[in-house]
Amino acid sequence: MTYSHLGHFVLTTTLLPLLKHTASLPSSDVRVVTLSSIQHSSASNDVSFIDRSAWNKHGDETGANLKWAMSARYSKAKLANLLFAKELQRRVDRDGVPIISVAVHPGAAGTGEHGTIFLIL
Repeated sequence: MTYSHLGHFVLTTTLLPLLKHTASLPSSDVRVVTLSSIQHSSASNDVSFIDRSAWNKHGDETGANLKWAMSARYSKAKLANLLFAKELQRRVDRDGVPIISVAVHPGAAGTGEHGTIFLIL
């Protein structure tokens, strides 16, 4: 699995006990924002979360194929981020913990005079 997902996963799961505690305090507003990308939709159908070797099967990774292989890994990582955010929300809802988990595509976040718009995936 690529580091583009593992960093989000490790940080969030490490902080989760503190986040849950903070969410239990009066007037708290706990949110977990995971960065994803619209490129998650480019992830191939062979994504396996059981077989880690599938994340690195992109054929010849030299020359012109190197850029494609790197893009394929990035797409899979962003799909993993999206699925992680959705699963985190499902679990905190199940446990009755008032935490909001969202995934955002930062390219779709406008911060101009019309306010901030997040694409929640």
